[in-house]
Amino acid sequence: MALFGKKSNPMSSSDIEISSIIGKSTVVAGYMKTTGNIRIDGIWKGNIESKAKVAIGDGAIIEGSIYAQNVEIQGEVLGDIVALDSVVLRASAVVRGNVYSVRMVMESGASLNGELKMNDSITKTAERVIQGIVQEVAVERADTRKVQPHAAQA
Repeated sequence: MALFGKKSNPMSSSDIEISSIIGKSTVVAGYMKTTGNIRIDGIWKGNIESKAKVAIGDGAIIEGSIYAQNVEIQGEVLGDIVALDSVVLRASAVVRGNVYSVRMVMESGASLNGELKMNDSITKTAERVIQGIVQEVAVERADTRKVQPHAAQA
């Protein structure tokens, strides 16, 4: 049952074509930017940006923020969620962070410890946030290219 948003059941992660999967036994630290759908069943430490859908499986842990068109959570997210379209928190979901979206579905049993902001201006806010992250990544990449190798000491 939907507490927020429409009562229609949004497509679950099993109904979409997944471009990338991070398995249950996988731990990744870093920044992800993708144009396709992604499903994470393991542990991800860092921010995730997708122009499509991000699905977080039951038992998965995300230590970072998620910026995407659509987000579906069954696991745990320790960070903010910014969705241009919708956020779905399944019964097993735990979110410790703020959620920004135009639409939200929260099943009975899901936990949200943070602020929920829903309105049409969220789309503009989300686009600015995503653009800011893209610029930060470009600056970080430029900085890492400036690092000189250590000279051998005599």
